[in-house]
Amino acid sequence: MAWIAVVEDNADLLDDVLLALERAGHQPSGFGSAAAFWSGVQDRLPDLVVLDLGLPDADGLSVARQLREQAPSITVVMLTARTALQDRVQGWQQGADAYLCKPVHLSELVAVVEAQLRRRPEAAAIEWVIDSFHLTLSPPDGEPLGLSHAECQVLLALANAPEQKARRRELVEAMGANYLDFDERRLENIMSRLRSKIAAAGIESAQLRAVRGLGYTFTAPLRRRQHGALGRQ
Repeated sequence: MAWIAVVEDNADLLDDVLLALERAGHQPSGFGSAAAFWSGVQDRLPDLVVLDLGLPDADGLSVARQLREQAPSITVVMLTARTALQDRVQGWQQGADAYLCKPVHLSELVAVVEAQLRRRPEAAAIEWVIDSFHLTLSPPDGEPLGLSHAECQVLLALANAPEQKARRRELVEAMGANYLDFDERRLENIMSRLRSKIAAAGIESAQLRAVRGLGYTFTAPLRRRQHGALGRQ
């Protein structure tokens, strides 16, 4: 689970962004000003910053510069009403990893954030691997967890889904069942068993989460191993 700082002085937009990121399985924190942001991250910098440029007490570009000085590898997604070419060029020059112009659809913002998180070097270190031959799920640097056939099929469907989010119907059909005749309590039981196995591995960065109005998501990089090779299929 990534810790994401959202620096935005529009309270309504801030609430919407925080809710969208939380539903996507992340840990967001909101800050209405540059001062509040620096105060909130003085002990630890976040994994990614969603940064408005028109802040009440500072220019977001100066915040980006300071972040780059303190942590050159930190990920910065600029979210701003400054849409002119010169503004966008300045944003890239001052350290933006992504530059989004308002208004932005929240699904696009979440997709950009998750794409940036996948590019972080440490992402590979938290990769989970599904072995469909041996029916196991291997956490990073941990012992493989045994899976039932249904659990394996559900995880493979999540690994293959965009942003690792799949609808309930997709998960049911991945198990070879007819969704119209399927008791969804069976799916909930499968997810509960998987959560218990993941929790037993003692790694908090990976979670199976329900996504309201959609289905489920797996919040850490998930790959499929087949015949000794890794690959998303």
